[in-house]
Amino acid sequence: MINDDRLKRLANRCWGNVLLTVCVFVASAPNSLAQSPLVQKADSPSSQPTEHSNGNVMKLPMIVAHRGASADAPENTLAAFRLGWKQNADAIEGDFFLTSDKQIVAIHDSDTQRMAGVAGDVRKKSSAELRMLDVGRWKHRDFAGERIPTLAEVVETIPVGKTFFLEVKDSARLVPVLKQQLTSDPAFEKLAREQLVIIAFDAEVIATSKRELPEVKAFWLTGFKTDEQTGEVRPSVEEILSTLKTIDADGLDCQAAEHIDQHFVNRIRAAGYQFHVWTIDEPAVAQRFAALGVDSITTNKPQSIRHQLSLDPTNESR
Repeated sequence: MINDDRLKRLANRCWGNVLLTVCVFVASAPNSLAQSPLVQKADSPSSQPTEHSNGNVMKLPMIVAHRGASADAPENTLAAFRLGWKQNADAIEGDFFLTSDKQIVAIHDSDTQRMAGVAGDVRKKSSAELRMLDVGRWKHRDFAGERIPTLAEVVETIPVGKTFFLEVKDSARLVPVLKQQLTSDPAFEKLAREQLVIIAFDAEVIATSKRELPEVKAFWLTGFKTDEQTGEVRPSVEEILSTLKTIDADGLDCQAAEHIDQHFVNRIRAAGYQFHVWTIDEPAVAQRFAALGVDSITTNKPQSIRHQLSLDPTNESR
């Protein structure tokens, strides 16, 4: 049997060890907590990479509002572009033609039938004639009275620090007019050159843009076609790289096709080009291309896709 004095000495020794352990833990706690994955600096989610469960760090892509927030507003109208900004898009994309009186206006089709219900060649109409058309009512009566906007009006909506993807639907004849407006029209003074990106399916438009406006980025647009007999997808990576080099493009902006994989992206990037995709409205597809490291995703639903990618967890409250 242990006597009372010996029991007291043993208890005191145990308490001493406990206190020593506590002191050592407290002294090392700051470093331990700092290294813990549960305690991290609260940086802005829109500017920080996201680490996936596989350990890879994903660079968050820009979200580009396709023809504005066109799922919710009539495409290529001021209502759609403004809504795109309201839905926290990093950029807007719009389509542009040159009118008979040399005004650059936002509309996707060369004919006004689909948007206005009245047939007419945009390129043969004056801006005043086009201004008379209602291009909002087809979407919803709430948008009745929306007009075909001029490029200057679209530029006026662009916030500082945001990006504008200008798709040339017309031919290369539009580029000199664009250059003139950018360099001499006061309406364009607020638009910094780094905010503007010219995009086009027409390779000659991109080549002309780089000659006339070398300081402005220009991306070549392309879709893909699959040969039903051979399964070959065209254009191939080699054909794309050849075209990009020939026209002096700064990057590729292509259809978000199923055959695009990491090897495809790496080939484009290794050659020094940016890589962008369109048009993605499905969350799973957006996640796949974000994981591939694309520079931007063009979507009709900027708010929804941003939220799904968790670029901004507070997005829904904006």
